[in-house]
Amino acid sequence: MGLGLYSKEATALLVVLFSGLVVVVAGLSVLSVSLTSSLAILVLLHLFWIRPRFRRGEGSRGKFKKGNSLIGLLPGHYLLFLAFALREEVVFFVLVLFPLLVIATLLFDLLATRAGAWPRLTSFSSYCIIWGIVFFFLQRLIVNGLQLTGTGSLLTKAGIAVLGGVYGGLGLYRLYRDGDTGSPVEEGGEEIGV
Repeated sequence: MGLGLYSKEATALLVVLFSGLVVVVAGLSVLSVSLTSSLAILVLLHLFWIRPRFRRGEGSRGKFKKGNSLIGLLPGHYLLFLAFALREEVVFFVLVLFPLLVIATLLFDLLATRAGAWPRLTSFSSYCIIWGIVFFFLQRLIVNGLQLTGTGSLLTKAGIAVLGGVYGGLGLYRLYRDGDTGSPVEEGGEEIGV
Protein backbone atom coordinates (compact mmCIF):
# COMPACT_ATOMS: atom_id res chain seq x y z
CA MET A 1 0.00 0.00 0.00
CA GLY A 2 1.52 3.30 -1.10
CA LEU A 3 1.55 6.60 0.69
CA GLY A 4 -1.47 8.36 -0.85
CA LEU A 5 -2.40 12.04 -0.66
CA TYR A 6 -5.14 11.39 1.91
CA SER A 7 -3.81 8.16 3.39
CA LYS A 8 -3.83 7.67 7.14
CA GLU A 9 -0.05 7.30 7.01
CA ALA A 10 0.41 10.67 5.30
CA THR A 11 -2.08 12.31 7.66
CA ALA A 12 -0.30 10.85 10.68
CA LEU A 13 3.09 11.96 9.38
CA LEU A 14 1.89 15.52 8.75
CA VAL A 15 0.18 15.76 12.16
CA VAL A 16 3.36 14.65 13.93
CA LEU A 17 5.49 16.99 11.80
CA PHE A 18 3.27 20.03 12.35
CA SER A 19 2.90 19.26 16.07
CA GLY A 20 6.68 19.14 16.37
CA LEU A 21 7.04 22.40 14.46
CA VAL A 22 4.52 24.13 16.72
CA VAL A 23 6.37 22.95 19.83
CA VAL A 24 9.80 23.94 18.48
CA VAL A 25 8.82 27.26 16.89
CA ALA A 26 6.38 28.64 19.41
CA GLY A 27 8.35 28.22 22.60
CA LEU A 28 5.12 27.16 24.27
CA SER A 29 4.58 26.59 27.96
CA VAL A 30 4.69 23.09 29.44
CA LEU A 31 0.88 22.98 29.42
CA SER A 32 0.73 23.92 25.72
CA VAL A 33 3.42 21.40 24.78
CA SER A 34 1.67 18.62 26.69
CA LEU A 35 -1.67 19.57 25.08
CA THR A 36 -0.17 19.58 21.58
CA SER A 37 1.59 16.26 22.18
CA SER A 38 -1.53 14.68 23.68
CA LEU A 39 -3.62 15.72 20.68
CA ALA A 40 -1.06 14.27 18.27
CA ILE A 41 -1.10 10.98 20.20
CA LEU A 42 -4.92 11.00 20.17
CA VAL A 43 -4.94 11.49 16.39
CA LEU A 44 -2.47 8.62 15.92
CA LEU A 45 -4.57 6.34 18.16
CA HIS A 46 -7.67 7.33 16.22
CA LEU A 47 -6.12 6.68 12.82
CA PHE A 48 -4.46 3.36 13.57
CA TRP A 49 -6.51 1.76 16.34
CA ILE A 50 -9.93 3.33 17.08
CA ARG A 51 -11.07 4.12 13.54
CA PRO A 52 -10.49 0.72 11.95
CA ARG A 53 -12.32 -1.06 14.80
CA PHE A 54 -15.20 1.41 14.98
CA ARG A 55 -15.87 1.31 11.25
CA ARG A 56 -16.18 -2.49 11.29
CA GLY A 57 -18.45 -2.49 14.34
CA GLU A 58 -22.18 -2.95 14.63
CA GLY A 59 -24.19 -0.13 13.08
CA SER A 60 -21.52 0.76 10.53
CA ARG A 61 -22.86 1.52 7.07
CA GLY A 62 -19.91 0.05 5.23
CA LYS A 63 -17.54 1.58 2.74
CA PHE A 64 -17.74 5.27 1.86
CA LYS A 65 -16.44 7.89 -0.48
CA LYS A 66 -13.83 10.42 0.64
CA GLY A 67 -16.53 13.06 1.16
CA ASN A 68 -17.74 11.28 4.30
CA SER A 69 -14.55 11.97 6.24
CA LEU A 70 -12.74 15.12 7.28
CA ILE A 71 -9.62 13.31 8.50
CA GLY A 72 -7.66 14.54 5.48
CA LEU A 73 -8.19 18.08 6.81
CA LEU A 74 -6.35 17.47 10.10
CA PRO A 75 -2.98 18.60 8.71
CA GLY A 76 -4.69 21.84 7.66
CA HIS A 77 -6.00 22.30 11.20
CA TYR A 78 -2.44 21.89 12.46
CA LEU A 79 -1.22 24.40 9.86
CA LEU A 80 -3.65 26.96 11.30
CA PHE A 81 -2.24 26.25 14.75
CA LEU A 82 1.29 26.64 13.36
CA ALA A 83 0.31 29.99 11.83
CA PHE A 84 -0.77 31.24 15.27
CA ALA A 85 2.46 29.89 16.75
CA LEU A 86 4.58 31.65 14.14
CA ARG A 87 2.77 34.92 14.83
CA GLU A 88 3.29 34.32 18.56
CA GLU A 89 -0.45 34.52 19.08
CA VAL A 90 -1.04 31.22 20.84
CA VAL A 91 -3.39 32.63 23.43
CA PHE A 92 -6.02 31.08 25.64
CA PHE A 93 -8.78 30.95 23.01
CA VAL A 94 -6.48 29.13 20.58
CA LEU A 95 -5.52 26.61 23.27
CA VAL A 96 -9.22 26.00 23.99
CA LEU A 97 -10.58 25.99 20.43
CA PHE A 98 -7.80 24.00 18.77
CA PRO A 99 -8.36 20.82 20.85
CA LEU A 100 -12.11 21.23 20.29
CA LEU A 101 -11.45 21.44 16.54
CA VAL A 102 -9.36 18.25 16.52
CA ILE A 103 -11.78 16.31 18.73
CA ALA A 104 -14.81 17.43 16.67
CA THR A 105 -13.02 16.27 13.50
CA LEU A 106 -12.32 12.85 15.03
CA LEU A 107 -15.91 12.60 16.31
CA PHE A 108 -17.30 13.53 12.90
CA ASP A 109 -15.13 10.85 11.30
CA LEU A 110 -16.47 8.20 13.65
CA LEU A 111 -20.13 9.18 13.46
CA ALA A 112 -20.46 10.09 9.78
CA THR A 113 -20.47 6.39 8.93
CA ARG A 114 -22.99 5.32 11.56
CA ALA A 115 -26.67 4.71 10.93
CA GLY A 116 -29.38 6.29 13.07
CA ALA A 117 -30.66 9.68 14.16
CA TRP A 118 -28.34 10.34 17.13
CA PRO A 119 -25.04 9.76 15.25
CA ARG A 120 -26.40 11.83 12.37
CA LEU A 121 -27.35 14.76 14.63
CA THR A 122 -23.99 14.56 16.39
CA SER A 123 -22.13 14.50 13.08
CA PHE A 124 -24.08 17.58 11.93
CA SER A 125 -23.14 19.35 15.17
CA SER A 126 -19.50 18.33 14.81
CA TYR A 127 -19.49 19.61 11.24
CA CYS A 128 -20.78 23.02 12.38
CA ILE A 129 -18.20 23.20 15.17
CA ILE A 130 -15.35 22.27 12.83
CA TRP A 131 -16.11 24.85 10.17
CA GLY A 132 -17.08 27.52 12.70
CA ILE A 133 -13.68 27.24 14.38
CA VAL A 134 -11.77 27.06 11.08
CA PHE A 135 -13.40 30.23 9.75
CA PHE A 136 -12.96 31.97 13.11
CA PHE A 137 -9.24 31.12 13.05
CA LEU A 138 -8.95 32.34 9.45
CA GLN A 139 -10.71 35.59 10.39
CA ARG A 140 -8.32 36.16 13.31
CA LEU A 141 -5.26 35.45 11.17
CA ILE A 142 -6.39 37.73 8.32
CA VAL A 143 -7.53 40.66 10.48
CA ASN A 144 -4.50 40.51 12.78
CA GLY A 145 -2.05 39.73 9.97
CA LEU A 146 -3.17 42.70 7.89
CA GLN A 147 -3.53 44.81 11.05
CA LEU A 148 -7.00 45.89 10.03
CA THR A 149 -8.91 48.28 12.27
CA GLY A 150 -12.22 50.09 12.19
CA THR A 151 -14.50 49.60 9.19
CA GLY A 152 -12.00 47.46 7.31
CA SER A 153 -11.84 45.04 10.21
CA LEU A 154 -15.62 44.87 10.55
CA LEU A 155 -16.18 44.34 6.83
CA THR A 156 -13.53 41.62 6.69
CA LYS A 157 -15.00 39.85 9.71
CA ALA A 158 -18.52 40.10 8.27
CA GLY A 159 -17.36 38.85 4.85
CA ILE A 160 -15.57 35.85 6.35
CA ALA A 161 -18.61 35.11 8.56
CA VAL A 162 -20.93 35.14 5.53
CA LEU A 163 -18.51 32.99 3.53
CA GLY A 164 -18.21 30.55 6.45
CA GLY A 165 -22.00 30.43 6.88
CA VAL A 166 -22.59 29.70 3.21
CA TYR A 167 -19.81 27.09 3.10
CA GLY A 168 -21.05 25.39 6.27
CA GLY A 169 -24.66 25.53 5.09
CA LEU A 170 -23.81 23.89 1.79
CA GLY A 171 -21.89 21.18 3.64
CA LEU A 172 -24.81 20.53 5.97
CA TYR A 173 -27.12 20.35 2.97
CA ARG A 174 -24.85 17.74 1.38
CA LEU A 175 -24.85 15.72 4.62
CA TYR A 176 -28.63 15.99 4.88
CA ARG A 177 -29.15 15.10 1.23
CA ASP A 178 -27.00 11.99 1.59
CA GLY A 179 -29.25 10.96 4.49
CA ASP A 180 -28.87 7.71 6.35
CA THR A 181 -27.70 5.96 3.23
CA GLY A 182 -24.54 8.07 3.03
CA SER A 183 -22.65 8.03 -0.23
CA PRO A 184 -21.68 4.41 -0.53
CA VAL A 185 -19.03 3.22 -2.88
CA GLU A 186 -20.52 0.61 -5.17
CA GLU A 187 -20.07 -2.97 -4.13
CA GLY A 188 -16.48 -4.00 -4.53
CA GLY A 189 -15.33 -0.37 -4.32
CA GLU A 190 -12.54 0.80 -2.12
CA GLU A 191 -12.88 2.26 1.31
CA ILE A 192 -11.26 5.63 1.79
CA GLY A 193 -7.64 5.48 2.77
CA VAL A 194 -7.87 7.92 5.63
